[in-house]
Amino acid sequence: MVRIVSSYWRDSHWWLALLLGPAVWYGLSWFIPLSTDDSFTSLSLWFIVQWLVLYPVLEELVFRAGLQSWCLRKWPLPAWYGLSLANGLTSLVFCLMHGLLRQWETALLVLLPSLVFGYFRDRTAGITASILLHCFYNAGFLYLFVPF
Repeated sequence: MVRIVSSYWRDSHWWLALLLGPAVWYGLSWFIPLSTDDSFTSLSLWFIVQWLVLYPVLEELVFRAGLQSWCLRKWPLPAWYGLSLANGLTSLVFCLMHGLLRQWETALLVLLPSLVFGYFRDRTAGITASILLHCFYNAGFLYLFVPF
């Protein structure tokens, strides 16, 4: 049974998910070189808006509000450790799309965050928490790993 938490910012799981971002970035830094360019400000405003706002909002609308909600209605199975079948299926599709549209390595990198976003979609029965986490995770990844 999924517990609905309407005020995600009061939820300890929310704060844990926020802390997970920097922990994962640290782990990734062992495998992916950090961006050594200090010219973050040289990026176009449109590029930054796309990465930090547009992509997270559109992806959460399509995958969490659309596909995951449809899967939850189609297969209302109980969650396993807080992860629903709908979340798992949506996360697999999310990864496949990232692999097709970007690089296959990227598809592997988005699996864990996708499961986290889906977890909060199920936990809150909405996508606001997922969108905010997605924006935060993208911001850290962009700043630390994307060469400018």
